[in-house]
Amino acid sequence: MANKKKKTRRIITVSAVIIFIVLSNIFSMFMNIIVFGIGMSYKFETYDGKYSMEYLPAKGGKMYIIDSDFKDLIEHNPEYKGTKYYRTFKRNPLVFWNWYKYIFGEQYKVEYKKPSGFSRSIRFIGE
Repeated sequence: MANKKKKTRRIITVSAVIIFIVLSNIFSMFMNIIVFGIGMSYKFETYDGKYSMEYLPAKGGKMYIIDSDFKDLIEHNPEYKGTKYYRTFKRNPLVFWNWYKYIFGEQYKVEYKKPSGFSRSIRFIGE
């Protein structure tokens, strides 16, 4: 009888944790505002760090704008031909409410590189 109660308690606890993680991923925008503030941004740069782009989701920035701006950069600056951009922000497994974004978010599909620490031009994407 005691084992059955322990097993039931364990199932309830595990279920509650799973439900909490799922709900926190659904409402991750609110969790990020509470923990990181409204100014959370994503920075991308070329391998040499000479050009960087940053977007702020809170200001309406979208990943497709980064793609478009980078294509424009290559089109208007031949020296960047064959160059690609990298994300300069890591995934943090302790921030469990962003796990969905880490797996499916467009910004996390871009290859990671350590930030260079300098850049010639920064473009902020957002309204």
